Amino acid sequence: MIKLLIVEDEFIIAFALKVRLEEYGFTVLPIAATASDAVQLAIHHNPDIILMDVMLKGSLTGVDAARQIYELKNIPIIFLTGNRHYIDGMQLKELQNCKILSKPPSELELIDEIKRCVEF
Repeated sequence: MIKLLIVEDEFIIAFALKVRLEEYGFTVLPIAATASDAVQLAIHHNPDIILMDVMLKGSLTGVDAARQIYELKNIPIIFLTGNRHYIDGMQLKELQNCKILSKPPSELELIDEIKRCVEF
């Protein structure tokens, strides 16, 4: 069973995503709302994949969290963002082992991408 870590600071979005993914049979770990929570949960739970919002509350972004996680573990990350310039920008594309999807992703697109990332 695939273990997912959701990193999202908007509770309603995170909870809706959690429910959708559990319906598909994924195990969803506790939700992280900040970059530092994301790093700690990734270290402690060792998820198979992380769904990461780019913009988080606090001084660190999802990109900052991803960089810290990559230093410690090789966990694939799917960035979810409503900000088109992040999708087009090199800030995310320079990170290895990640994908970028527009918010809100279609259910099938998200499920397919999760399966593709975990299989690689």
